[in-house]
Amino acid sequence: MQKAQGSLEYLLIIGGGIIVAVVIIGSALFLTETGTEGTITGFAQGVCASHLGTDCYSQTFMIEDKEFACYLSDPNHCVAKSSDSIRFVQVTDTHLITGHTCEPNDPVDGRTDCYNNLVNYTDECSTGVCSWINPGTGMSIAPTIALQDAVEMVNEFNPDFVIVTGDLVAPSPCDTIKEESFALFKNIMNGLNTNYYVIGATSHDGVSNSICLEMFVDAFGENMKNWSFTRGKNLFIGLSETWETNNQLDLGYLELILNTYANQDMKVFIFFHTQISCYDEITGANFRCTNNPNLRTMLLAHQSEYKSVITIGG
Repeated sequence: MQKAQGSLEYLLIIGGGIIVAVVIIGSALFLTETGTEGTITGFAQGVCASHLGTDCYSQTFMIEDKEFACYLSDPNHCVAKSSDSIRFVQVTDTHLITGHTCEPNDPVDGRTDCYNNLVNYTDECSTGVCSWINPGTGMSIAPTIALQDAVEMVNEFNPDFVIVTGDLVAPSPCDTIKEESFALFKNIMNGLNTNYYVIGATSHDGVSNSICLEMFVDAFGENMKNWSFTRGKNLFIGLSETWETNNQLDLGYLELILNTYANQDMKVFIFFHTQISCYDEITGANFRCTNNPNLRTMLLAHQSEYKSVITIGG
C-alpha cells in the first residue's frame, strides 16, 4: 500500500456577502481490495456511513492503531476522517457594524447595509424599502444575521479550527463604532464550537491606524496581530496589515517563522487579507499588498525548504 503525499479539498460557500471555505488536508490513500490500509479505511467509512445528522459527530473509534472520527461532508453523507488529517474553515469579509444609522441618501437598491458591502441578503428591495434595515433606527442588521448564520453553518462542519481573513467589520472611524463592532464580532464568533484566529485588514478594520489597532488588540489580543502554529507537519501563519503603511505585511515576522521551521518536511499555509495579486475582471481593480514584490521574493527563497507553500487571501 502506497500513500500519496497528501490531498487538499476546498469547498467554497458564498452566502449573505460572507465567504465560507471548508478546507481538508489529509493523506490520500490509494485504495485496493487487498491492501491492509485500504481495508481499514474502507471499514471506517462504512462505520460512519450508517450515521446521519447530528449523530454523525458523536462517533469516534479506533481500528487497530489508527484513530477515526466521523463528520458530515454534506447534510446527507457521514464520512470518516483519520486523526492525521486536518479540517479547517476560512471565513472572510464579514463587514460587521453596530451603532450606525443609515442616512437618507444611502442606497436602497437591493444592497442591505449602509456601506453598500453586503449584497441582497435574501430578497431584493424592489419596493425601495429593505426589510433588513430597521425602519425605526435606520440600522442595518444584515451583516449580523449573515455572520450568525455562518457560525451555525461552520459548526455543522465540525472543523478543527477557523481562520477569518480580514474585513471583520465595516469601514468606520476609529471610535466607539469600531470598538463596538469588534465586540459584536467577537460575541458572535464565540458561538463557534472550536478555536478561531483572526487577521486585521487595513481597508475596513483600520489596523494600520494606531487607534484602531489598539481596539483590535483589546478585542482579540496582542498575539492576533501576527500568529503561527503547527498541526502535525502543517505550518499555519497569519499576517495582519499592521506594518508601516496601508496593506503592508510584517515580512520580518514571516521570515522569522519560515526560518524556524525550514527543512522539516512541512507544508506551510500563509493567510492574509489582501491578495498577493488579484485582478478583478469586472471592475479592473488590482488589489494586492503594497510590498508584494518583496513577499514574492521571500516565498521563492523558501520554496525549496517546504513540501509546499500555499497562500490564502481574503
